[in-house]
Amino acid sequence: MKKLLAVLLIVAMVAAMSVVSFADYTVPNENVMHVSYDEIRPGIVCGTDSAKINTPSLGEAAATEGATFWGWVALKKEVKSFSYKLNGGEAVSLASFTVQPEQPVIDAAKAIALNKGHEGDVYASRFKVVVPVKPGTNEVEVFVDFTDGTSEVFWKSTVAVAGEIKEDVVAGGDVTSAEDFAKGPGEYKLVNDITGIFHTPAAGGKYVIDLNGKTWTATADILLQVKDNAEVIIKNGTLVSTEGAQDTIDIIGNAKLTLVNVIVKGNVGSADAIFVNGGSTAVIVVDNCDLSAGKAGIDNTSNVADVTVIGGKFSVYGEGAEGNGRSCAIELRNNAKIKLVGDINFEQNAIICRTVTHTNSWADSFILSEGAKLEFSADVDLGSASGNQYTQVKATYTAPADPETGDFGLIALAFVAISSVVVKKRKEN
Repeated sequence: MKKLLAVLLIVAMVAAMSVVSFADYTVPNENVMHVSYDEIRPGIVCGTDSAKINTPSLGEAAATEGATFWGWVALKKEVKSFSYKLNGGEAVSLASFTVQPEQPVIDAAKAIALNKGHEGDVYASRFKVVVPVKPGTNEVEVFVDFTDGTSEVFWKSTVAVAGEIKEDVVAGGDVTSAEDFAKGPGEYKLVNDITGIFHTPAAGGKYVIDLNGKTWTATADILLQVKDNAEVIIKNGTLVSTEGAQDTIDIIGNAKLTLVNVIVKGNVGSADAIFVNGGSTAVIVVDNCDLSAGKAGIDNTSNVADVTVIGGKFSVYGEGAEGNGRSCAIELRNNAKIKLVGDINFEQNAIICRTVTHTNSWADSFILSEGAKLEFSADVDLGSASGNQYTQVKATYTAPADPETGDFGLIALAFVAISSVVVKKRKEN
């Protein structure tokens, strides 16, 4: 009796909390003990309404933002990931679909297992599954994928999305305007210089863009924003931002970016050529490129993103935002790291800097290919600028005699290139 009362008390307490929805729906699966169908975003709080769970109607925003299935599950087996199928297609699984559960969710899962007489292990997980729905009717299945390789469907929903139903546009092809990228994932090739921006949609997808020797310019906003779930490959041309407060490229969440033979110019103001705020599976490869900006060529704020520079150079121009009339080749924050591969040219006055949130030593801030060296001298005080205290060290970078190659390859080098790099660190007041 005491055991039953304890279970009922936990259930009642969790049900009263806003972080979980505690209606116990029938789940015809062996290892899914409970599903909390909390929301279908944007706009629907499911609660106990089976119509909202099984046959929801979403506004036009869902066609661009996607339909996000949000809730939690109580399981008998350990979860590896979550996935979805749209209209009977292939299963799609992303790391971002799995979310750490709050303590009330964990407690609720244990209470449910106890109430159901389950005496084995209990696993709880939040899920946030984003499905790229379109105007019209969308058949969605959401699965939990276990570490033993099995999967079970736990949410089936016929999602109606408002908006004009259009025939599918064949993505990719020749590009005459930045608006052409809105067709969706595919392979694109510029036929002329273009002006405009492109921010990948919530649904993600893979975009391969051949600049074809042309120039893509942004006069306002971020030129390219690669968001969670998207992969963008750009080669052979120039990206230019002329808007002082905006970066040329931003990496957000678990996105992937590869640049090959690309000149990336950020504005001479307080902007970066590439700004990295990536998640644990974000991958950024900069292969034989020329980066320059008023603030930083690469500004890496993520200590989990995988960032690699292969060959190429960092050019610096204009009065930088980092003080003393200089801008950074590389800026590191939050103990982020960058891999350096091959012969990289840091032009004179190009510097490497770090903020006070970056406490790693200089040696621990870089991963070098075999045979490369990066050596630092003692700090030199530069004084203060814009309320920040600056110091710098000189560093000598020695490229390996036989450098590694990236996916697109590097020309074999017959000599060891040595370039002097001025390195600075910033200590904020």
